[in-house]
Amino acid sequence: MKFLTAVLVSILTTFVSADGGFPCNNLGDWNAKSVFDQYQDLPYMMASGDGTGFKTCLLATNAITTCKRIRNPAGTAMLALQPDGNAVIYAIWYATTCNWGGGCISSIWSSGTWNTNARAVWNNNGRFYITTSVYTNGPSVWDAGKQGSIFGTKLCLQNDGNLVLYDTGDTVVWAAGSH
Repeated sequence: MKFLTAVLVSILTTFVSADGGFPCNNLGDWNAKSVFDQYQDLPYMMASGDGTGFKTCLLATNAITTCKRIRNPAGTAMLALQPDGNAVIYAIWYATTCNWGGGCISSIWSSGTWNTNARAVWNNNGRFYITTSVYTNGPSVWDAGKQGSIFGTKLCLQNDGNLVLYDTGDTVVWAAGSH
């Protein structure tokens, strides 16, 4: 029982800060990269490379929850779910494009789901959608409107910054056009 309690406390502290809020802030255009570093990468078993170094993929039946992210292999873009419920792709600039050389980020695509209490971005049952629950059956607040096969789909953030839902055999089902 003590082990189960310790595991549960560990999981909860990963998602919630000491003040009851989230451990990350909403991002916005031209934030310093240090704010971006508040977001945690998904475990490798949930998001992995495709073996070519071209894209990082959210595997079928997995989700990005609040304050989590996936980054493309080049490290120049990330998809994150912010505490306000908005899923956003950010371009990450490491050069002197911020006028002070500290590395900045700027948004290149958004789901438009801020203030919706969204809690998970899912790649499930061949669909890419956003829910108000960390469970797959939660109410959907955004949906790509396309569906691939139930098994084998993957939601990938490519090195060009485009977010693409691939079906089995790398057939494109949906793309954000964020490149």
